[in-house]
Amino acid sequence: MTQLLAVVDLGSTAVRFRLARVAPGAGYRVLVQERVTRSGDGAPGTLSRDAIDETLRAVRRFVSRHASDGRAPRIVAVATAAVRDATGSWRVSGARPTTRGPGDRRESSRG
Repeated sequence: MTQLLAVVDLGSTAVRFRLARVAPGAGYRVLVQERVTRSGDGAPGTLSRDAIDETLRAVRRFVSRHASDGRAPRIVAVATAAVRDATGSWRVSGARPTTRGPGDRRESSRG
């Protein structure tokens, strides 16, 4: 059985999206790649509320455009250190750190 997987790469000035069809044991095929850029704003080490809101809207649009039969793909998000360490970024997003360093994972506390 194949699964749709959306990978969201969050940077401080761009967000990259990839949608892939994953077949366990058989590999994957990238179906869509997109890049959304925005001007980095806010003081160094911070993310403005406007930038966070704009990024969340872009993620929602990407996921909703690529929902299959009304079901959203599984979403995996990664973020650069600048985004992970920015003041307030996880408080606003609702995510909590689970590990630090290479292979860093964040998991949403939302249902």
